[in-house]
Amino acid sequence: MNHAVNTELLCLKHVVDASYQFVIPSYQRPYVWSSIHIEDLLNDIEEAFKNDEPHYFIGTTLSSKKDISTYELIDGQQRTTTLMLFALACHDYKDSVLKGHPILKVSTYAKKPRLHFEIRERIESYLGSQAGLDGFGQPSQDQLAEDAYLKHIHAGLEYIKQRLHKISQSELDLREFIDYIFENVRWINNIIPEKTDLNKLFSSMNTSGIQLEPVDILKSKIFKKITKNKQRYEAIWDACQNMNTYFERVLRKKIEASSWNKLSYEHLNQYHAESMVFEVEYESSKKPFLQGLSIQEIDGKRNISNYENDSEQETEHEDQIEADIPEEGKNHCRSFISFELLLIHALRIYKVLNDEDDIEERLIASNLQKIFKHFVNQAIEKEVKDFLDVLWQVRYQFDTWCVKWLENEDSGGEELRLTSINRQKKKEAKKAYFNRTKKEHSALELLQSVRIFTGERSAQYWLTPFLIGLINADSSLDQDDVVEWLEKIDNDLSLAVDDITQKVASYQLCLEDEIGTKDWQELQDYLESQKGTSFEHYWFQKLEYVLWKNYGRRTEKKFRNYRITAKNSVEHVHPQNERFGAVLTESYLHAFGNLVLLSPGQNSEYSNKPVTVKLAEFERKPSYDSLKLKYLFDTFKKSESKNLTKSVIQMHQDRMIELLKMHYCGVEGNK
Repeated sequence: MNHAVNTELLCLKHVVDASYQFVIPSYQRPYVWSSIHIEDLLNDIEEAFKNDEPHYFIGTTLSSKKDISTYELIDGQQRTTTLMLFALACHDYKDSVLKGHPILKVSTYAKKPRLHFEIRERIESYLGSQAGLDGFGQPSQDQLAEDAYLKHIHAGLEYIKQRLHKISQSELDLREFIDYIFENVRWINNIIPEKTDLNKLFSSMNTSGIQLEPVDILKSKIFKKITKNKQRYEAIWDACQNMNTYFERVLRKKIEASSWNKLSYEHLNQYHAESMVFEVEYESSKKPFLQGLSIQEIDGKRNISNYENDSEQETEHEDQIEADIPEEGKNHCRSFISFELLLIHALRIYKVLNDEDDIEERLIASNLQKIFKHFVNQAIEKEVKDFLDVLWQVRYQFDTWCVKWLENEDSGGEELRLTSINRQKKKEAKKAYFNRTKKEHSALELLQSVRIFTGERSAQYWLTPFLIGLINADSSLDQDDVVEWLEKIDNDLSLAVDDITQKVASYQLCLEDEIGTKDWQELQDYLESQKGTSFEHYWFQKLEYVLWKNYGRRTEKKFRNYRITAKNSVEHVHPQNERFGAVLTESYLHAFGNLVLLSPGQNSEYSNKPVTVKLAEFERKPSYDSLKLKYLFDTFKKSESKNLTKSVIQMHQDRMIELLKMHYCGVEGNK
């Protein structure tokens, strides 16, 4: 019997050509990817396509062979299911731009779904009915909304359909984009031998020792350059690396007590060797540094998974760091970016400070080694140490002024929040600690939320000019100054002319260069057009920020409960297919004034219900789904009309555009 694990490089074209089928075994958890996960993946693929990258790698799957062409998926069903949903969404264009395209063969095989879910008949029925196969009935609306194994699949397919429609209305060639996904999106399928004991396999996978990530490999390469005070700079790197606790919490463990107890929080803005003495014995108790391994050996231990990773080790490390801090002083937090992306922004800032050109490669964590290749090859010891000093400053400013995911005590979920910092010293504690408490919701928190949830989220271009501005600023900076700076960055990036990419524009802002921006009239013309679901989501989120700033009744409970959250589903307030036949002309139906950005769950709640029903449901909720929707419903109620009329939509649209105009034209530095 063959006991070797075989591997093959797959793409959708190969799946079709080889007549492969995939089975999701009954013990697998449901499909859980939200539309935000899918959006991030499609954003990355779209950027790879625009940049003519030869392929886009989405990770690995683990499977066992049931027969010559059927694989049972043991690991990787989320990505595989997403690809199948994408292929299924393409059927909307089978009689138009995608007529005859081979991607239409991906979702089905031998008159049944290519992706088979064991004992999940509703999923089989849904996938078959969506592909137009005979003998497969569409599940009911209640089943689509409530079935744990079906609801995310349905929501994911609906989001992908909306995304494809948006692409079809853009300058992007939809057929060429589909070609790219069909042939150039790749993954590695690891095929385990027959009769493998899966329990032993999973145990082996979980206990097989060090699994090195690209960031570990980069660390090894960089630290080969350092010959003096290596432990000191290792401590700096390690303090910056743990993104799921606050910077000062890690430093508290690493800096010797007599040094630490003399430091205020503001002293941490820059590394000073004479006043910050690291505890060598603490560092020696951590996991061993990657020395003594060749790069070839390290490469052989790599285990990269872009979309399905585990944070248990980071959680354990965080608990260890905060072990002697009183419970009331702890805030368990999570960063909205990875350490890899923080390193990339730090390198951009280092380049600005040293009058160097920007990074050529696309800003994405998976490009980490490519991005640092020139620096690793050319930098001398002093330059490496200078970069690590910059990294320290970047991490300090990031933790001081950027939001983190914190627990929401009311809902039990997470929310993006800023915190205030106070120094504490308990008698029984050897070292002082800094207590973090949540700040009141603020413009700085909400505008960062707009930026985090829109645009190319894998890059977060705004961070580079934002952080370098904070590093270069006077130490007396207050929150109003920081908001003003971020508004300037946000306005300039959002108005950048079409032939300047966000990457280029963000670097020009770091250099304090004037970037080419559109005048207001061009933006107004865009917002007055009838783009329907093709409107950029950014403008809905930015409007939410402007409405929040201008909201009058700030003590109102529903307003205080309001947050800017991740949303990617554009809803027609006056429905496109109203149940009772109320008709609105296309020019008003697809106008900005009749649209609102919601989460897919909120969208499905409202669906094609009459406006009066939507209003009643909106008002029953404990917080506002959308401030834009609140303003529209207020205008509707004042009109005393029984339906959403052209005049109400126009009045609302004019008011929203006027508020945006006041915001943009009132900020210094914009036209």
